[in-house]
Amino acid sequence: MTYPIAEFCADVGDVPHATDAMTIRKKSRDQFAVSPLLRQSLAGRVADVVVSPRSKDDVLKIIKAAVRHRIPLTARGAAPPTTARVCRCRAASCWT
Repeated sequence: MTYPIAEFCADVGDVPHATDAMTIRKKSRDQFAVSPLLRQSLAGRVADVVVSPRSKDDVLKIIKAAVRHRIPLTARGAAPPTTARVCRCRAASCWT
């Protein structure tokens, strides 16, 4: 499925976001490799855009844009690696 990532990025406006391959690859990695099940199911999966909210208002802007464009979100935060804090799926936006 193809998502309107450019339109999503326009809607989030000044909220820091990235769509370049290097940033996406870097931000889509965590310690999921500690789990054999996750290692197998998440291998090669990355987001299409990474957004980095600075405030609650930014989070609301991201959620509204994702809903408007029907783009799935994966929230990511600081957590121990054993919790698999991100579940990568194709064509998702991810915030860190």
